[in-house]
Amino acid sequence: MGPGSQRRVPTLDSIALARSWILHDLYVAPVFRRRGVARMLLREARALGLRTGASLLTLSTGIDNVSAQTLYEDEGWGRDDAYYSYDLHL
Repeated sequence: MGPGSQRRVPTLDSIALARSWILHDLYVAPVFRRRGVARMLLREARALGLRTGASLLTLSTGIDNVSAQTLYEDEGWGRDDAYYSYDLHL
């Protein structure tokens, strides 16, 4: 792979026995915010999931990032109330 290229690798939704995608670092530069860019990115991610037969897309955001949460919920994303997420930074 050349400079700047990315490799997309899905993970497995073990409950549905299908692929799933994790959206890491969904970020829009401040100068481009409030222009529909984040909404477009979410819709493109959904389209990728559908094209690849995924059963799940997942992302996370800061507890205080209310504007992102509002957008995600407006686009049909549901907040996970069943599980806590844990990280171990090394």
